[in-house]
Amino acid sequence: PYLCSGLERRGAEVSRFALGRGSCASARECALGAQAVVLPVPVSRGPGLLNAPLSDFPVPLAEVLAAVPEGAGLFGGMPPAGLGITDVGAREDYIVENAAITADAAAAMLMRELGGTVCGKRVAVAGFGRIGLVLALRLRALGADVLVLARRSEVRAMARALGLRA
Repeated sequence: PYLCSGLERRGAEVSRFALGRGSCASARECALGAQAVVLPVPVSRGPGLLNAPLSDFPVPLAEVLAAVPEGAGLFGGMPPAGLGITDVGAREDYIVENAAITADAAAAMLMRELGGTVCGKRVAVAGFGRIGLVLALRLRALGADVLVLARRSEVRAMARALGLRA
């Protein structure tokens, strides 16, 4: 739903399928005339099923793939091999931007739970991969006293080099 809204704000015409209320009745109806079809991350949930947790019914992946117009781009995350789906998760720029979005959402949830700011609060961030790194830096920028929890000594050293406690 978030991707759909973002694309619409940028002027794209968007159809939704298997996303709950407001979705098309069928994949074929939604994909009619589409220049691109964006599938979820991950694409599949169980053998042969589209990962569609907001759908009221199981969606066969084959049904969705059959509805894609010839020549339309087909994108998704961690797709089953051999289906012609471009794996957005294999693109480093996508992964980094997704980490930033995820970190921002985590920071917002934390502030909502705290009932306000993180400024002056002690916050531990477990893990220092892409998401943990961005989250720790965002929280520090908001005034939090950030402690990074990581197993590997070189990761903790990087956190300290960036001015975080580890």
